[in-house]
Order: sequence, then structure tokens, then C-alpha cells
Amino acid sequence: MSIFPELPHDAHHEFRESLEALRERFPDWTIEGPAALHVWTAELTTHGGRSLHFLAGHTLDELAARLASATAP
Repeated sequence: MSIFPELPHDAHHEFRESLEALRERFPDWTIEGPAALHVWTAELTTHGGRSLHFLAGHTLDELAARLASATAP
């Protein structure tokens, strides 16, 4: 039994759309969902694969705010 609550089917659909929208808004960043650490991550790398920036957030909204701040002119 998971310690994390199950989301209704519709919530999963909205959640995926939000993730896709964030990926479209920041196409140069690799954005990943929660894994072992239960945080959202975004990484900007060079063409050679070296990490330039790495951001994390406990929610997708928090990560979106961090990305907006990091990419503001």
C-alpha cells in the first residue's frame, strides 16, 4: 500500500497536461516528475551534456515558479 493518495482519473489527465504545458513553455529544460526523492526537477544542460542549472520543487507549481524566476530577463 502506497503512502501517497491515488488521484482520480481526471486529475491524472489534468496533471499530465500541466507537465506538458511546462515542458512546452521551457523547451530547453529537461523536466522530470517525482522519482525517489519525491520532487520535481528541471535541468538545463550544454550540448555536451554538462549540467548548467538544476532546479527542484516539491510541487509542479513550485518548480514552474522557480523556472520562471531562473529564466526571467
